[in-house]
Amino acid sequence: MSIITFYSYKGGVGRSMAMANIAVLMAQRGLKVLAVDWDLEAPGLERYFSSFEQSPSPGGLLPFFTEVYGKLGTNEPLISYQNHIWNIRVDDKHSFALFPSGRDTHSSYATMLEQFNWRRFFSEGGGDFIERLRVEWLEKFDFVLIDSRTGMSDAGGICTIQMPDVLVAMFTANEQSMLGVFDIIQAAQRGRQRLAYDRMPLTILPVACRFASFTEFEKSSLWLDRFAEQFSGICDDWLLPWIPLRAMFERIKIPQVDWFGFGERLAVVEQGVSDPSSMGFALDRITDLLASDFNDLEAALGRIARQPPDWKRQKEAERPRKITSDEAAYEYDLFVSYHHGGVVTEWVRAFVDNLVDWLSMELPYKPRVFLDYRDADIGESFNAQLEKALERSKLLLAILTPAYFASDWCRREWAIFEKRELITKSGPMILPVLLRGRQILPDIAKRRQWIDASDIDIIGKNQKASKNEYVLLKETAKSIAMMLENVAPYDPHLDIAPDDEVLAELSLAPAKSSPLNKDDHIKHAVLKKILADEIWQPSGRSKFEAKGKIIHMRYCSPRRAGNPEYKFSINPNTLSADYEVWICGDENYYYLLPKDVIERMYNDPEAYVDRRHPEIRVVSVNASTDSATYARGGKKVDLGPYVGGAL
Repeated sequence: MSIITFYSYKGGVGRSMAMANIAVLMAQRGLKVLAVDWDLEAPGLERYFSSFEQSPSPGGLLPFFTEVYGKLGTNEPLISYQNHIWNIRVDDKHSFALFPSGRDTHSSYATMLEQFNWRRFFSEGGGDFIERLRVEWLEKFDFVLIDSRTGMSDAGGICTIQMPDVLVAMFTANEQSMLGVFDIIQAAQRGRQRLAYDRMPLTILPVACRFASFTEFEKSSLWLDRFAEQFSGICDDWLLPWIPLRAMFERIKIPQVDWFGFGERLAVVEQGVSDPSSMGFALDRITDLLASDFNDLEAALGRIARQPPDWKRQKEAERPRKITSDEAAYEYDLFVSYHHGGVVTEWVRAFVDNLVDWLSMELPYKPRVFLDYRDADIGESFNAQLEKALERSKLLLAILTPAYFASDWCRREWAIFEKRELITKSGPMILPVLLRGRQILPDIAKRRQWIDASDIDIIGKNQKASKNEYVLLKETAKSIAMMLENVAPYDPHLDIAPDDEVLAELSLAPAKSSPLNKDDHIKHAVLKKILADEIWQPSGRSKFEAKGKIIHMRYCSPRRAGNPEYKFSINPNTLSADYEVWICGDENYYYLLPKDVIERMYNDPEAYVDRRHPEIRVVSVNASTDSATYARGGKKVDLGPYVGGAL
């Protein structure tokens, strides 16, 4: 699930047309898509869909924000964006949601636009509202596509900094367009670092548009070289290191096709996506990248995404020798310390295997890593071998989870390297990678610089690494390579027995914690009531794990004062949790529902079905009678036994 902004510094690039085509392609793949026309000064995205069956609404984005602005700072409930959404039916089976600007439905649109002040909107709490809107969109849709204003503007800052996970930066083969986009990319990355809300680094996809590669081969080749030079490093977080950036530009550029310069036409509908020279083919490749969250590079870029068999050997031959792996008595470059158990163990094994490959790119030799599941020799005391490996490893890579500092062995491993640092004064020898459990880190660990991997899905060894995991591997490998350069020579007489004082500091103190977004106070308060003093951790969007159970939390605000009715949805994702929590209005009224109750409502043949999304069942809760109506004929469930429950 991602929010993707399409941006161009200059007009005439074909940005809106590209986004409209990609919205159709994603919908045809069965994805839940919201297309947003945020180019409020020059709107008209809806005109690309005039040939499709539409269910328009009387609203739009600008009227929506105008209404919201009028209610900020008051006690009036804020309106829902869903009242402003159009439904665009692509074919008999697929549709997507469109959030138009509102120009065609409001005669006073120009006046409304002139009077709306984004800076004043933010000064009165509008930023927090947009953040809540962002979270709501991510929960409801697989992808949100935003058509942004060109140039530099306050609204453009929302679209390029606060809202997106991915920025599709579109430009043509001229210096103004290309350099303008490059400046905005840099500004967005700087603004992202200052953002008041937690975010992963912004993923950038630069796309050359209206590219005439067939009629001007020599000039187009020079411009491809120019693109690769200008955008060097921009795609490092997702583009595999053996893929030349120039080759990426060559494969996903959008060609110039004069036919589509007349009117609002959709290439993927009129031209299809099978002809490699067509605009539809290029847009389909870009869709492959975006829809796979940049994981399926081969679908978008072809065979060049496959790692060449001799690539590592070539890189090693090119790299100057800086350090050696066989300094006296060191046997390992890295000792991997982690708490064993279940899916974490599987993830660590796969991660370390990949990390060795990435480290081989940073070092002039293949690093030696001690990972106790495979390096223990049968017939030797395993404890003795661990001690030997700890003594003869240069660095400690600590994979932190909530159980890490509860383990005597993990605390001991950390304390040994803590002492080695103190004695040798050679610089840091511990690199913590925080997988889960930031809220319960001991103070001695919080003082260290660590790598945040809390957004990584723990997917096991047989699954593909995600885009975020490639970023993690790259960052970890670079950090380890730098630390290895400063390791002190091996000293066999060094006393590395851990200090009791350090072991005590590493012990976990009882703590209450919240992995929730800082603005989500109501869910936070309810979770504390349900779990009391239990330690808990995220397990997906709006899901949390404690006592070996998965809890899925849903919140519904009152639609108007005094109304006890609340609506909740049940979908297949809901059924993957052990408990569902429905919060009605505030933290003082909630239901803790076991999975079997939810399954009964979902599987009833007469359950109410969302008219636009057949996989969603709609449940109406009456908080005054503690009952839920979930099917035709007034079928109800008594929710009384589940009011204010606790695990």
